[in-house]
Amino acid sequence: MADLLTSLTALAERNTVLVWLLIAASVSSMVAVTLLLPGRVARLPADYFASSYSRPTERTTAFKLVRGIGRNILGVVFVLGGLGMLLLPGQGVLTILVGVFLLDFPGKCALERAVVRREPVKRILDRIREKRGQPPLRLD
Repeated sequence: MADLLTSLTALAERNTVLVWLLIAASVSSMVAVTLLLPGRVARLPADYFASSYSRPTERTTAFKLVRGIGRNILGVVFVLGGLGMLLLPGQGVLTILVGVFLLDFPGKCALERAVVRREPVKRILDRIREKRGQPPLRLD
């Protein structure tokens, strides 16, 4: 463990610009999540995490395709940044979760439901929705 810490310290000393960039990314993502998450949670339909909720299917346009690619790239950036924040100051786990929720992959809905079914998570989300005048989330 001491060798790993010594190696990381030496690496940080050789790459101070990279360390400052990672710290800036950490702080930026923490601020972005803090500002954007409540509005996004409040706009979700109350039954969004219920198994009976059917996601709307729309025709794919060029804009939606580009937006989807952009969301996936942003999701990968958040996941990688969150992994870095596990070693640096910042909200590593929260940033990883936001990144995962931005990504599109098979089984994403089941993962979202599993996370939201955890009582502490649901309680926080419902408190955010209550402050914005929205009903609590309904789960099956």
